[in-house]
Amino acid sequence: MKVTLPGLLIALIMLSVLAVPALARTATVQQEVGPYEGTFDGYLVGSEDSRAPLKLILRHRDGVVYGWAKIGEGLQVSAGRCGEMSLPETARFVRGESISKDAHRIAVETQFAVRGFEIDVDLESVLSQDGQTIQADTRVDIPWICGRDVVLEATLERVDRD
Repeated sequence: MKVTLPGLLIALIMLSVLAVPALARTATVQQEVGPYEGTFDGYLVGSEDSRAPLKLILRHRDGVVYGWAKIGEGLQVSAGRCGEMSLPETARFVRGESISKDAHRIAVETQFAVRGFEIDVDLESVLSQDGQTIQADTRVDIPWICGRDVVLEATLERVDRD
C-alpha cells in the first residue's frame, strides 16, 4: 500500500502539471472572427419572381460560417416537367466554409431529400467589401427528367454585427 500511494500521488501531480497549462492555453486561444459574422435580412427570389423573406444569423470563426437561416412563406420553385411547389416557412441550421483566398466568398455543397429524391444544392455567396451586403446564388440540381436546374437568388443587408 505504501508503494502504491506515492506512485498514485506522483501520477496525479504529473497529470496536473501537464494538463493545467494545456487547458489554460486552450482557454486563451483567440478564434479569428470573419466578415460573415452577424445578422442579415433580405429576400430569396424564386420562380416567376416569387419572394420570401430570408434572415441569416451567422457566426464566422476561423473560416467556418455557421448559424441559422430562416425562410418565410411565398417562395415558389418550378421544377419544369416535375411541377411547381411552394416552399413552406422553415428554419435550418447552415454551415459552410469561406474560400481560403477570399474570406468574403463562401461555397457550400449540400443535399436535401425532397419527395424521395436526393437533391444536390450548391450555394455561392459574396459579401461586399464593406461587409454590409450579401449576394447569393443557389443552384438546385433537380433530376434531369424534370428539366433545367433551378437557380434561386438572394440579396441581404446586415442589420446587426452581434
